Parts: sequence; C-alpha cells; structure tokens
Amino acid sequence: YQGVFRRQNEKWKSYIFMKGEFPSLEDQNEIDGYIISGSNHSVHDEHENEYLKNLYNLIRTSFNQNKKLLGICFGAQAIAHSLGGEVQPMDIDEIIISIEKIEFINKFCDFEYIQNWRKFSKTDFPKKLLINEIHQDHITKLPTGGIQFGFNLSLNKKIKFLQY
Repeated sequence: YQGVFRRQNEKWKSYIFMKGEFPSLEDQNEIDGYIISGSNHSVHDEHENEYLKNLYNLIRTSFNQNKKLLGICFGAQAIAHSLGGEVQPMDIDEIIISIEKIEFINKFCDFEYIQNWRKFSKTDFPKKLLINEIHQDHITKLPTGGIQFGFNLSLNKKIKFLQY
C-alpha cells in the first residue's frame, strides 16, 4: 500500500495484528493513521481471536483521537464493526473465492488517495476493476461518516471502503 498511499517524508511501520503485534502507547502517539487490510477471520470471531478485541480498541481509540483510518476488505469491516456499523454474513451458503468485477462511484476517483495513485502511476484510475475476492461477510450498515465508493457487479453488493 505504500506505493499508493505514502506521502513524501512519511515514516511507515507495519504491524501484524493477527500475531499480536500492536504499536506501543508511545508509537500510537506518533502514528498519524492506520491502513487495515484483509484477514482470514470474520469480525465476529472475537471469542476465538483475542487480537480482534485489541484491534477494535485500537480503532476506537484512533477514531476518537482523529487519526486517519482506511479499511480495505476485512479492514473496512473491522472499522465498521468497531464504530457502530453492521457487518453480516452474505446471503450465500459458501465463502466466495473468485475474481469479481467492481464498479466505483464517481466520488471515489476524487478521493485523495486515488489522486495520489494517479500521480504515482501516471494513469487514470479505472471506473471498473477486476479484483480477487475471498469473503463471506459484508457491511450492511456504515457507521456515521463512513463512505461507500462502489459495488460488486456480479453480486450487486456494495463495496465499502471506510475513511475518516
């Protein structure tokens, strides 16, 4: 994600939350924001995965401190779940593992990170994109301030990237 999101003179650190790696309190004070990406867990697996409780606390604390949060796939679900949105299983009997076509809503292309992507890649961001999807849950209600940027064409499901 650094090639798209990193700005000049920013320092980046990576944490593997699933392995219990979280920033120290000192590091949290110095961090401006978090990008939370995918996971093979559901946001509802808190009773089986202690790291999820810690992640949700970090998200709520970061949100209350006005830090930047960007969630992609599971990360969007984790932010929604932590901040009062709803994440539910999809109306299917199996996990989706496929390449799916998503279509972005026009306001997505005006998003600051996509503008940075344009500068980095020297091309326009496509309105439709094929992506690998592996999931069984989806966001059914955004928390206050969450933004929808697109939808899955084959499943007619909304794609919700959250940014604060």
